[in-house]
Amino acid sequence: MSIKQKEENQLGIVFPPGDFIAEWLEDQNMTVKEFARLCNKPEKEIQEIIDGGYVSPSMAITLEKVTKMPARLWNELQNTFDSYIRRLAKEKERELMLAE
Repeated sequence: MSIKQKEENQLGIVFPPGDFIAEWLEDQNMTVKEFARLCNKPEKEIQEIIDGGYVSPSMAITLEKVTKMPARLWNELQNTFDSYIRRLAKEKERELMLAE
């Protein structure tokens, strides 16, 4: 079983927080522009997160205020995704070393 499969088994489906924001926006019938205004952030910054960018702890607090979902959730989504990416990178590194 690959690390990816183990990670998916242990954590469920892993996705960047931006995917969650995109779904939330869709559920709320809200545009990125409207959401950015509510967050008091540039639209570009919100779009970068939706496109896979990093959710900082301070952004998590902002997201909590707007979405009413705890900052802890946003931080956990980001940490889980980061861990998953690190594991994939290490697996790829090992595969390359074994191929030499």
